[in-house]
Amino acid sequence: MSVIHHEMEIDAAPEAVFELMARVEAFAAYSEAIESITCVGPERYRWCVRVAGVPLTFDVEVLVAVPPRLLGWRALAGLSCEGCYRLTPSARGTHLELAVRCGDENPLTDGLLGLAAHPLLDALGAEVVRNAWPRLHGA
Repeated sequence: MSVIHHEMEIDAAPEAVFELMARVEAFAAYSEAIESITCVGPERYRWCVRVAGVPLTFDVEVLVAVPPRLLGWRALAGLSCEGCYRLTPSARGTHLELAVRCGDENPLTDGLLGLAAHPLLDALGAEVVRNAWPRLHGA
């Protein structure tokens, strides 16, 4: 199973960042890669995304939410993944850490997944922060 770590600094307070992240369905407005997010049950969401032109649909369940510090989730169908966002105060506002475990026990596919995921997470993270900036700052 591949473990992907991603970190970034966000110029907003942890409370504002967490509040934005907790509104899962709104994420579709922050990235062109996310076609839609639909609530399908309590704390369950169906994500329809497009990665490198390939459509992917998966269901996600929010497992734990501890405002404004922690948000954990797992995929229920369509993807073998689980992840956790950790938010800590920083000089700039918020230090965001994402750890995602995906895939199976195949070292080849795990390695390829890790190589592909890092640049995608960097680009997606920057796009989401850029598009969510007005909401983070009350505009």
